[in-house]
Amino acid sequence: MNLRELYAQQISERGFRPDPVQAAVVGRLDDLRQRLIAAREADGSIVRRWFRKSASEPVRGLYLWGGVGRGKTWMMDLFYQSLPFPERRRRHFHRFMHDVHAELKSLHEREAPLEVVAEHIAQDTRVLCFDEFFVSDIADAMILGGLLAALFKRGVTFVATSNVEPGNLYKDGLQRQRFLPTIDLLQQHVDVIAVDGNTDYRLRRLTRAGTYLPSDAPDTKQRLQALFAELADHDDSETGTAPSPDNSGAKSTATAPSLGNPGAATTVIAPTPAKPGVDAIAPTRPTSTAPASALARPINQTGRPWPSQTSVDPSHSIEIEGRRIPVIRERGGVVWFDFMALCSGPRSQEDYIEIARNYQSIIVSDIPVLDSQHEDEARRFIALVDEMYDRNVNLIVSAAAPPVDLYRGERVAFQFERTASRLIEMQSEEYLAREHRP
Repeated sequence: MNLRELYAQQISERGFRPDPVQAAVVGRLDDLRQRLIAAREADGSIVRRWFRKSASEPVRGLYLWGGVGRGKTWMMDLFYQSLPFPERRRRHFHRFMHDVHAELKSLHEREAPLEVVAEHIAQDTRVLCFDEFFVSDIADAMILGGLLAALFKRGVTFVATSNVEPGNLYKDGLQRQRFLPTIDLLQQHVDVIAVDGNTDYRLRRLTRAGTYLPSDAPDTKQRLQALFAELADHDDSETGTAPSPDNSGAKSTATAPSLGNPGAATTVIAPTPAKPGVDAIAPTRPTSTAPASALARPINQTGRPWPSQTSVDPSHSIEIEGRRIPVIRERGGVVWFDFMALCSGPRSQEDYIEIARNYQSIIVSDIPVLDSQHEDEARRFIALVDEMYDRNVNLIVSAAAPPVDLYRGERVAFQFERTASRLIEMQSEEYLAREHRP
């Protein structure tokens, strides 16, 4: 089945109307697919390619850009899934650059470390697909040109989705003049396609389904599962899934990813170092050495223990600065947390920033009423909502009360007024139409 046929099948299965702009983009992606297959066959054995002194000129790639909700990620993922060879890699751009910086630190004594990083990637990667290609960090901007040049020299084809056209990458950034050659290099190796149109499919899904659900409604779990599936576009291309709440279709994701292992599954997110004066949002109550069973403080709405009293399955979690946070499901640009896992342990605001940068849509389920016994959890939830709001993340929640009734404590009543207001605004069509800021 070619890519055009796969797209038509998906449209039919989902009951969507054909989109002529999407169909045209799929045609270009299918053409790229055929050229990649032909180039691979012409190159012969991939083993011989590894040992050649220089790779062939890469197949010219594609750069898809346009407004939110136009299906760019979905189409790229269909393309990725349709490639009939294993030498491919699909990453969120911010996660990829985090891994690059980590490997560069380990190579600080090596000459031409970017060449070493590129060689590691190119050994098992013929096609590199990036979701949310966006440059805002000067550290990324200053090394990206050298990295791309080294990858193109080794015959790696580049495919990306973005909300901005290449000429506006790193716009108004520090020392942007030094970044302009990177834009020129990129445009030499990709065809730029504007994914125009007036229909925001993500917005339509969210406004129809609702983003603030009552946790005690009998159909809430099913609605969240359906929303996750819709937002993730049924894509298993990058990280697989943790078990759904009914434990069906579980996948093991125990292997941490590395630059040389595109098939690895568990997402490991490590934030930038905390800023001066920004500490982990740790509990204010004294730490006890009593047994876990004696420490358990069930939430009165659910009767479940807090995560500090439950074991964390590392195969169904993401790691942030050495601490694992359990996830219910995670796939591509969507992650689903239980509230207790996200807001009950020692978390830093920097942790929430990293989560907000890496995911366009975040589900937080089973938010309880936060009373005077849960002031620490309320403070963390305030920090979480602030970061989601600042980066225009689609926040979908199930909660035990409406936003204005969610907090019934005393210490952070004033701050929570802002949180309640933001939770209401984040359900609006105007907010949901905003571009994610990775």
